[in-house]
Amino acid sequence: MTLETTTNETSYFNGSFTAPGLPVFKRTITGHAQDGLGHFLVSDSGDHRIARKAAGFPYEAAQAVMYGTFEMPVNINGVDDLDAIREGYKAGHHLTNGTFVTMLDFSPGSETPFHRGESIDYNVVIEGEFELVLDSGEVTRMKRGDVNVQRATMHKWVNVSGGGKEPGRLFNVLVDIKPLVVNDKEVQGASEGYPGRYGVGVERVTDSDAAPRV
Repeated sequence: MTLETTTNETSYFNGSFTAPGLPVFKRTITGHAQDGLGHFLVSDSGDHRIARKAAGFPYEAAQAVMYGTFEMPVNINGVDDLDAIREGYKAGHHLTNGTFVTMLDFSPGSETPFHRGESIDYNVVIEGEFELVLDSGEVTRMKRGDVNVQRATMHKWVNVSGGGKEPGRLFNVLVDIKPLVVNDKEVQGASEGYPGRYGVGVERVTDSDAAPRV
C-alpha cells in the first residue's frame, strides 16, 4: 500500500483507497424521497480517506469513513445527518454522544501501537487474519467474519494475513461511552508512544480542523 508522504501521522488523500490485493467495497446509504419510498441516496466506497501511521511503529493503514452520527437517538428526518458528514467531518475517531463507522485497510505485516480509545468498538474482520493482543499478554487470532467487542481495554492489532505478507481489512463501529472507571479509578484513553490523551470523542469539525491521532 502506498500512502502520500506527509510530516503528520494523520493525512488525507483522494486517490485509490483499496490496498493492493483487497477487493473494492461498496457503500450504499438509503433514505426516503418525496414519493415516500425508499431510495439509494449514496453508492460509493466511503468518504474521507485517511492515511494512518505511527512514528516508531510498523503501522501503515488507510481508513475510509463509512458514516457517523452526532447524537443518540439519531435524527434521520431529512438529510441533515448526511450533510454533516459531507461538510467536513474528518475527525478520524468517534463522535461525542455519537457513532463512527469505518473500513480500515492494513498493509502487510502492519502492527498498531498499544492503545485505548474512549469508546466501545465493534470490530469485524472482513479480509485476512489478525492477532488481537491485550496488555495482559492475552492474544486471540481472528479470521474473516470474526467479531470483537472492544470495551476500552489497552490493545493492539497485528496483521498476520498470509504470514504477514498480505493486506488485511477491518470494519469498525465506534460508540461513545461514559467515563471509564477501572478499580475505582477513572481511566483515560492512551496510546503507546503518544504523550497526550488518546481516542477522545470529538464534536463536529470542519475541513480546517486538525484531526486527532488514531
